[in-house]
Amino acid sequence: MKNPSILFLMFIFLSCKIDNKKDIAVMFRGDAPHNATYLNPPIDTLHGIKWKIKIDGKVFSSPAIYKGVAFVGGSNKFHAIDAKSGLEIWSIPVDGPANSSPAVYGNMVYFGDFSGKIYAVDAVSGAVKWTFFEKGERKFGAKGLHGMMPKDQYMTDDWDFFNSSPVITEDKLFVGSGNGNIYALELKTGEKIWSF
Repeated sequence: MKNPSILFLMFIFLSCKIDNKKDIAVMFRGDAPHNATYLNPPIDTLHGIKWKIKIDGKVFSSPAIYKGVAFVGGSNKFHAIDAKSGLEIWSIPVDGPANSSPAVYGNMVYFGDFSGKIYAVDAVSGAVKWTFFEKGERKFGAKGLHGMMPKDQYMTDDWDFFNSSPVITEDKLFVGSGNGNIYALELKTGEKIWSF
């Protein structure tokens, strides 16, 4: 597999009919409880590749599609892509890979990156409205990690990264962090309401 990012995006955008006329939050698995409930009718037949795009870096998150735009994070940038044509509308640099699936509401897109930063970005212009940062990722390691040999050698877990996808409900944004906390943030300002 030469570039998993291209293949991933090609798969996601195979003849999807996108119609987000209602201004509701679009997020990982469709809704706040993650019930995998979507407004769009199911896709019964795939009609082939509609378009493909090459982006700088790898993609691990699933995109959020809102008002005809696909929002997806990569290892170097966060992208807004026209879902009909596949043309990039805008991209912004991130401080670490943006591996969380984004949430979109009220023409704002919210996502986290590996540095521990949460972003609120204008979905139309790509302008960063606010960021929230709280300690970021905490790496895990142990001797003989996951049964690896030698048992007395300390090893770090290269796959220990936390990619919490934000949840939006009642004008609040909820997100987990690799530092072990869950945060509730004001949706409009990014101000911390509480952490647990």
